Amino acid sequence: MVDYPASNRNRTAGVSFADSHSEIRKWLDACTIPLLNAGQELKMDVLSPNHTDVAWLQERSSALQ
Repeated sequence: MVDYPASNRNRTAGVSFADSHSEIRKWLDACTIPLLNAGQELKMDVLSPNHTDVAWLQERSSALQ
């Protein structure tokens, strides 16, 4: 993950796409929504192999990776 998605609604977020459709996703992988404490730095660009939520996003992306 380079940037973490919203998860403040019971581990879910609305994701909107460039083709104007949107989907609601309940995040399944704990790496997607790390536990945070006040004043704690959030690590970005963390490798996450076999990440189910990243795979879901990639399946819906507009370019092959």
